[in-house]
Formats: sequence, structure tokens, C-alpha cells
Amino acid sequence: MRRLTLATIGFLLFFSSLASAQGLLIPPSHPPRPPIPPLPLKYQHVRVKIDNQIALTQIEQVFLNEYDRDLEAEYIFALPPGAMITEFAMWIDGKKVKAELMDSDRARQIFWDIVSRMKDPGLLQYLGRDTFRVNIYPIPAHGEKKIQLSYSQELKYAAGLVNYTCPTDRGRLEEKPTGEISILVELTSRVPIKSIYSPSHKVDITRHGEHKAAISYESGPQKQDRNFSLYYSLSEEEFGLTLIPFRKGDEQPGYFLMLIAPKVEIQSSEIGAKDVVFVLDSSGSMQDDNKIVQAIKALKFGVGGLNRDDRFNIIHFSTEPRLMAEALVPADEVNKRKATKFIEAIEAKGGTNINDTLLKAIGLFSENRRPQILVFLTDGRPTVGVTDVEEIIKNVGRSIDKQIRLFTFGLGYDVNTLLLDALAASHRGASDYIKPGEDMELIVSSFFDKVNYPVLDNLSLDFAKIKVEELYPMQLPAIFKGSQLTILGRYASYGSTSIRLSGEIGGKKRTLTYKADFPRKDKEADFIPRLWATRKIGYLLDQIRLHGEDKELKDEVISLSKEYGVVTPYTSYLALGDEKPIPRPGERLYEESKVKADLLAARKAPVGQEAVQFSAELNLMKEMEKEAREASETIRYVGDKTFYLRKEVWVDSEFQEGMETIPVEFGSDDYFKLLTTHPELGRYFAIGKKVIVVYAGKVYEVIAPEEKEK
Repeated sequence: MRRLTLATIGFLLFFSSLASAQGLLIPPSHPPRPPIPPLPLKYQHVRVKIDNQIALTQIEQVFLNEYDRDLEAEYIFALPPGAMITEFAMWIDGKKVKAELMDSDRARQIFWDIVSRMKDPGLLQYLGRDTFRVNIYPIPAHGEKKIQLSYSQELKYAAGLVNYTCPTDRGRLEEKPTGEISILVELTSRVPIKSIYSPSHKVDITRHGEHKAAISYESGPQKQDRNFSLYYSLSEEEFGLTLIPFRKGDEQPGYFLMLIAPKVEIQSSEIGAKDVVFVLDSSGSMQDDNKIVQAIKALKFGVGGLNRDDRFNIIHFSTEPRLMAEALVPADEVNKRKATKFIEAIEAKGGTNINDTLLKAIGLFSENRRPQILVFLTDGRPTVGVTDVEEIIKNVGRSIDKQIRLFTFGLGYDVNTLLLDALAASHRGASDYIKPGEDMELIVSSFFDKVNYPVLDNLSLDFAKIKVEELYPMQLPAIFKGSQLTILGRYASYGSTSIRLSGEIGGKKRTLTYKADFPRKDKEADFIPRLWATRKIGYLLDQIRLHGEDKELKDEVISLSKEYGVVTPYTSYLALGDEKPIPRPGERLYEESKVKADLLAARKAPVGQEAVQFSAELNLMKEMEKEAREASETIRYVGDKTFYLRKEVWVDSEFQEGMETIPVEFGSDDYFKLLTTHPELGRYFAIGKKVIVVYAGKVYEVIAPEEKEK
């Protein structure tokens, strides 16, 4: 059999994976000059209108020519499956440029030529479909070229879920940051829209009733290494419950992401009455940085937003607690005016008596079925009364009812993070930290705005015959108006089942039942395993920090970190790559002892900027909802796999020393045969010319031709 050219091999994978790529502007080569890489993007604006699952995508891209001469280039855009070009606009010297839509056979010849010129395995990651192509000349020296195109597609609907993907991934072709990007999606549906979720980007969501929403994303220059992905669910039910599964097959458990969201338009009669106690630190240190002024404004906002059927009280404390009233009072206009006067009279002076204040606040709650919320804001450590953190935690634990949710806010760097995190974690709440210079009023007011409208509390899930495990969060929070609950977990068995969501509001129990399918095999949503692992690692690290190091917990953190490429204090060496090889046993012992010392220090001295930052980062891990970015240039994520750069070789995290490898020479006949038989290997081989990948029970090692000669 003849030896295949690099162009042929490159094309096979290039063509088999091009649909994930956004538009490329590729100049031709002119030997003996070296080939010019694809031109960089100055910016990309994407506008999408989705009307009852028909999506119209409008893309505007501006490319830069950074060279001293005019350039000619081919613009290539691989269409998503089922998409059709509806408009293309570009003019050169006043003339509209003619474009060509190529089918797969015609595209094959074009891609052969491109890959032959580029000689870059990075091209192998792209997934090809029908391809849009246009030749452009001239692109002026140090100038730019604007391209506009539109395409339409019908989005698939399955089990109440719709997914839209826009090709924004520049892949490995550009290691430096690309220009700004903005995305706006206008969503309309006859069926009410429930959950809206992007695993790829941190989006802003604006609801316009039950049937319309706007989703937006903007960023400055950064690497565009992922496609924009958006999921949304449709349901006539009062609460939408959506399941997104991932499972390779029988040999491993599956993973799932579950979204629970209430309807948008909720009547006042559907909102549960609640009891709220606001606790504000008014010690002398609150005078610093204008903290007391901001806290007073935030507290007034919280009281002003209470519903008429709610009950509340306010405590501010320094050396001793001071109450607005002896008991909870109705949130009517009379009591709100009294509260405003009480708040405006607060002065910052004295010490910090946290223990007595929290016990006094807990004593205000009575046994009932209302949601009960205790909000605690402080900028310091206990200095009066009981000052031992462990004792305060125990005292609160002995006194508090399980119905109460305790939310803590740490203001500045002088707070005891161990105390605030333990109080929140043990009592169904959450901790948050407001760093110097951040807008305390905005952050705290946003929290009050969220928790003001509970629609379902004391949640539980029953999966019937499906065995699920390791759900995060482990304690389900309440669902509030306008909020969305994201749950990640694993499942061992498979099949169709009924999921029962139970909760209560206003003292009344509610149970809702949903049909769901946990498939035996579904590899589409490959972002879920790493997302699940990140949450679990955050939980494990939190347990170590709060309760001390445990060997089993530590070993599990290390194992998960290596498998999924999530860098932690225990595995920071994973991100160092060839600059620092994987430590030998003695070195690793030193690394782990250093981490142990660091965590121990954080536990003994949980105060200061580093302690606050560490706690905030753990909170982010425990609540992670979107794909993490690669931690360093020596780590690559490809689907659910993780690769580490070790001595110029990209090594699969599943690879273990002693495994027998099957060597495959890059660019050889065997290389081509393997990719023909297993085209899915293309996206793994695309990350470099030297790769070790574990696939279908075998280990393939791609070696460069010169390595074989050696």
C-alpha cells in the first residue's frame, strides 16, 4: 500500500471534525516562504433568534492582516448539521463577492490542499459537513476584512430539552487570545420556557414572561477554545425538571446534570410566607471603608422587599446584641417604618460578641412550617464573650432548629472563614465574602432579592428504580422565584423511570412526578463528568479544611484531580508540565506534606486575604455550573478526557505505567488505517504529533517519524 501523504491524513481528520470550528480565513502558501497561519479575529458578533426551535444565526467577523503586504485568503465556514446559508455579505472594490457552498466530496479536495500547506495536526480537530467557501483578495496590509453571514437550522427537541450550539471554537490554531466576542440569543417559544443553561459560557439571562428570554455573553480578548452551547427546557408544568445524561457504556457509571426551575410568572398567593432575622455586626471596625453605611443601605433594601405575610426582626451587635423587637413582627408598613428608624440609628462601636448574638437570633424563631432564614453579616472575629470558634459552632448546632437556613456574609479580610463557612455548611445555607473595594450594597441586595420569594422548600428527590449516587449539592437548597437549581450526580443502573420531586411551601407538602430516561449509552454531553468531579473535589477540600485532613479524603482528591485535570493544592504539580516532571515518591511526599501544612495553617489561622480567597474559590468549585477552562498550557481537555504534557508527549490521564502501548507512526499507513477504523480518535490525535491515548481497551502511542528512526 502506498505511503499516505500528511495532507491526506490531515484531511481525513480535518474533514471528520470541521463543524465545531468557527469561520477560518486561511492564506495560501507561496514557497519558499513558510505557510501563513489563519488570520486572527479582531472581533466576532453573533446574533441568534430562536422562534419555536427554528434558529436564525447571524455572524459578523472582522479579521486582521498583521503583515506588511496585501494577502489573498480563503474563507471557510463549516455549517452545523442541518443548517442552510440564508445570507452572505462582503464587498471588495464595490463588488459583491461570490461564494460557493461545497458538498462533502468537493470539500474533500479543498481540505487536502489546506492541510498539506498548514502541516499542523491542530487542524485535525475540526468536524466537517457541507462547507461554505469564498476566495478573498485583497486583504490590505495591516488592514482588516469584515465578513457577514447568516444560516438557519431546526433545533432538535427531545424529552422537553432543546440544545443550540454556535461554532465559536478557534481550537489549537491560535494559542494567543483572539479579539472580543459578543453573543445575543433572543428566545421565543409557544410552550413555556423553564430552565436556561449554558455549560460553556457565563451568560446573563433576562426573562420576559413565560415565553420569551434574552441570553447574552460578552468577553474581551481571550482564547476562544470552546463552542457556545445553550440548553433550554420547555414545559407546561409548574416546575420544570430536565435531565441531561452522559454515559460511555456498561463498564462505567453514568453521569447526569439535572435542572429544576419554577415558572416565571408566579402569583403572590403562590409565594410562601417566611420568617427572617437580619443580624448585622455594628462593632467599631465597621466604620472602616464605609462598611457600616453600605450595610445599612443593604439592610434597608432587605426589609423593604419583605412580603406582607412575612415576619421579621433585626439584631445589630457589638459588645452585646440589640433587638428591634422582642419577637418576630409582621412585615407590614408600620413595622417596616419602625425597622427603617432602627437601622438608621445604628452606630459602629464596641467589640464583637458573635456567640450570644447568634443564640439570641436563633431563639426568635418558633416551630412552624415556614421557610426560616437567618442572615448574618460581620467584618470581624469574635472578641467578646465566647471567642473559641469550635465552641461557637457547637453552641449554634445545639440550639438551632433544622428548619433554619443560615446565610453568612464576611466583609473584608479580617473575618474568620472557618467559622462562617462551618455555620453556613452545617445549617443548609451558604457563605459569601465581600472583598475590600467590592460593592457590598449590590451583592447583599441581590441576595435579598433572590431569597425574598420562596416557592418550594425542604426539597427531596426520589429516582425510583434507578440507583443514583454522589449528588452535589448534597443538601438541596430551597427554590426561589427566578432561580434555577443545578444538580450533578452519577447513576449505576439505567432505563426509564419516574422522578419524584417533593417539597413544601406555606406548610403544605407538594409532590411532582416526571418521566426520565437514564440511558445505557449517551456520549453527547461530555462536559458533565468534569463538572461533577469539580463539585465533588470542592466538597472534599471543604471537608478537609473544616474538619482536618483524612487520608481517604486526600487520596480521593488526588485521584479525581489527576483523572479530570482539576488542579488542587494537592496536585498543583500537574499544571507544571515539562518545567517540573511528575514528582518521584520522595518529591511527592514533600509536595503533600507542604499542602498538608498549608491546609493546617489555613485551619489554625483562617483569617486574612488568602483565607478569604481560598474559601471563595472552594465555594465556586462546589457551585460550578459551567465547563472549567484548562488550568495551564500543559493540560488539555478533549471531551471527557484529560491529557497532560509530559516530556513533549500528550499523555491520557487514564494511562498508567506498565500499560502496553501500540506504537503508531504519525503520518504512516497504520495511522491512516486506525483513523479510518476509529474516526473518534481524530480529536485526540489533533492535540499534537506525540500522543498517548487509552481508547476502547487499548493504548495507542503516536510517535513522530524521527522517534521511530531512533
